[in-house]
Parts: sequence; structure tokens; C-alpha cells
Amino acid sequence: MSDNTTGRFINIQALRAIAAILIMSIHLCAQPFFSKVPFQSLFFQILQHGLIGVDIFFIISGFIMAYTTKKTWGDKTNFFLARVIRIYPLYWICTILWTLKHPLYSKIYMGHFSQLPYYVGSLLLLPVLNSKGELYPILQPGWTLVYEMFFYFLFTCLMFGPRQHITLKMGLILGMAYLSHWIIPPQFSLHPFLAHPIYFEFVMGCFLARLFELKKLNSPLLIGLTLLSILVMGCYPWLHESHENFRFIYYGIPAFTIVFAGLYLEAKNIVFPPLFKLLGDSSYSLYLTHSLTFKLLSVVALPFILLFSRTPVLLLFWFFSILLGVICHLSIEKPIHQKLKSLIEYPPPQLQKILE
Repeated sequence: MSDNTTGRFINIQALRAIAAILIMSIHLCAQPFFSKVPFQSLFFQILQHGLIGVDIFFIISGFIMAYTTKKTWGDKTNFFLARVIRIYPLYWICTILWTLKHPLYSKIYMGHFSQLPYYVGSLLLLPVLNSKGELYPILQPGWTLVYEMFFYFLFTCLMFGPRQHITLKMGLILGMAYLSHWIIPPQFSLHPFLAHPIYFEFVMGCFLARLFELKKLNSPLLIGLTLLSILVMGCYPWLHESHENFRFIYYGIPAFTIVFAGLYLEAKNIVFPPLFKLLGDSSYSLYLTHSLTFKLLSVVALPFILLFSRTPVLLLFWFFSILLGVICHLSIEKPIHQKLKSLIEYPPPQLQKILE
């Protein structure tokens, strides 16, 4: 069973692992040097729905934030600092490494400061537009973290009031945020940021936490959600082609169902094997490092790609990307997080004055 006092759910960690691997896999198959893999066309058509990994992450974030703050509600400073030390350190490391690798952004070190606002905004995980007008930071997977930090900020603001009706409050705030994009000029980065209602998936996660608290996770509801998810996915071609803004429906509802099922099964003592806990703990590292890993492996493996079948090389990329994600978690992410966490929990006198 899950450790409900800490919010460490075994199946939630497993779903984090699966979500990260799905996202990594679709990015891997999109690499140009694997364009001639024999099963690529059919495989990619199936794997394109691996993008649902992002939606699973967002549902989980909403659930965990709403559920784990029951006993610490109102502790705004520690809550937000805990999110900051979880998100930023590894993200900064990966962004700097990507910047040094990418000649476009490395120009900033040679006196070309036209990219400086974009670079700073990327580091701070603010909504910024790249040179193509796209809402991507320098490290492209970081676009999801911009939405994560937006949610964490709003969640922190809600802590100034009582915890009651948290799902409704968050839904109203994000609803107003979505409507506000109509009055924001399109050239401002906030316009495309707020115009993409994927952030409603955080509300869905908060709602799931409420269902969990009320012990409403039952088999009839799971069956109903499964049937609804099948119906929604059946409408995917029409919804997706009509507008990507329907993503929180055609991916959000199935993602909600998947997380619901994970919690329901864990309540029945049906959990994933222990390996998935390690992979789940490493999911953030895997998510941030896989682009860097692809760059590194493409240089090392280029002779093999040219000489041998690309299918086994692709599988090796897949395996080593996961392995390096786990190594990064154990050797970099985890030690840094533990050190920063101890500073917050047991701050020296100088830091204590700042926190107070």
C-alpha cells in the first residue's frame, strides 16, 4: 500500500516513470537519424499518443499538491521553496549544458546580448517566445515546467485562504486566466501561454485528490471513466485537427482515468514491481536529460547507425537514455535536493532570518 502520510504512492511513482519513458520514446523516434527505421511509420503512428505522458504528469501534480498539503496548509514559504528546490537546480544544470552545446545560444557569451531576455526568462521558467515565436524555453522540454511553476504559484496564493473548495477555487482562477488571453495582445508571450488550456489538467488532479479523500474511487466510476476515455480517444482525429486546445479533453480525460486506475488498484494492493519506484524517482532526471543524452549518443553511435541496422541502435538509445536518467538522479539530482532540503528544514541563523 501507499504511504499516505507522505504522499508516496507506489503506483503514482510508476506512472511517473511510464509518463517520462513515453515522452522520451516519442522524442527518440522523431530524431532524424532514425527516420529509416523499418517499423518507424507504423510504430510512430501508435507512439504519437505517448504525448499523453505530459498530461499524466499534470494530473499527478494536481493530485499530489492537493492531497499532500492537508496537514501543512498555510505554510506558504516552505511549500513554495520545496517546489523551487525540486524544479530549478537540475533544470538549470541541463539548460546551461544545452546552451553550451547549442551555438545559437552560446553567442550570449561572446557579447551578443539580443538573446539575454529570452535566456533569463528561460532560466526563471517564465513564459517566453523563442526566435520562431514558439512558447519554448532554451531546453524545450522545460515548457511543461513553465506551466508547473505557474500552478505552484497559484497554489501558494490559495494558501492565504482556507483549504475548503480548493478544486473550485483553482478552477475559477484558471478559468479567468484562460478568458484573459482574449484581451492580451497576441505578440505578448502570455497570450499563447494562457490560450492553451492544458493547465485545467491541474484542476482535474485536485478533483481526483478530493475523490480519493472521500473514498470515492470505486469500480463503477472506473468503468465509466474508461468508457468515456475510449469515446474521447475515438474522437481524437477530429478534436486534434480542429484545435490543439482540446488536448485537455482528448488526452486529459484518458490521463485522469489512468491515474484514477493506478490509485484504485493500489487501494486493492495491486502495485507495480519495485523497479518502477526507482524509475519513478528518476523520472524528472530522465525527462530533462534525454535531449542531452540523444545529442551525446548520436555522436558516439553515428558509425554504428551508418554501418548497421538502425532498429537495434534505436533500442540501445532507448536503454541508455533511461540508464543515464537513473544515474543523473542518483548522482546529481538526489544529492542536491537532499542538501537544499536540509537547508530549508534546518536553516542556519542567517537564512532563518530571511525565511522569517
